[in-house]
Amino acid sequence: MNEHAQFFPRDAFMAKLDTVNKLKENDFERYQIVKDKETGQHYLHYTLEILRLSEGGYKDQYDYFLPLQSDDVLGIVLAEQPYSFPDHWKETYLRSGLDDRLMWFDPKENFESFAVAEEEQSLLESLRRFKSEWEHSSDKEALTRKLFDELEAQRKKPSC
Repeated sequence: MNEHAQFFPRDAFMAKLDTVNKLKENDFERYQIVKDKETGQHYLHYTLEILRLSEGGYKDQYDYFLPLQSDDVLGIVLAEQPYSFPDHWKETYLRSGLDDRLMWFDPKENFESFAVAEEEQSLLESLRRFKSEWEHSSDKEALTRKLFDELEAQRKKPSC
């Protein structure tokens, strides 16, 4: 979207937002509908936290904001419209990195990012399964080795 600045401060943008409706939340992901108090624009806000096991358990947080029309807001709130990332994010949206910047991203222009998002989703599934199995495991060391073997296999998996 050329009418928007390429980069702008994430914290300043997020300070202008009110939560309208919390949709879904787990240990790694959160979806909510937010509204810009200044412009009235609604966004689907997706937050992804990545646990960096190799860096001592440090968490990176990524924020994504998909602009919504009124019909989209109603459809999502009434559970009539799917909204999961990246499958249903086909229009230009805002995304963050590891700094305090947001930038516009057009998914139609960068199909490689979908592969990265799929890898992230696969990683999240592995971590969810690990957490679930951890509570009931009698051999936590073997379970941890299994997780790392699975993560290594995912890392070596060829990209399409």
